Amino acid sequence: MDDWRRDYANEPVRLSITARSKGSEWIVPLEVPVTIEGTS
Repeated sequence: MDDWRRDYANEPVRLSITARSKGSEWIVPLEVPVTIEGTS
């Protein structure tokens, strides 16, 4: 599992990731169903 997913496992379902590509900034809204328990 990705580290950022593990970190946000107990956070609200909606989070936004800001990524930079070639000097451009774009925000990717994520809706992740947080049902990750006992899964590695």
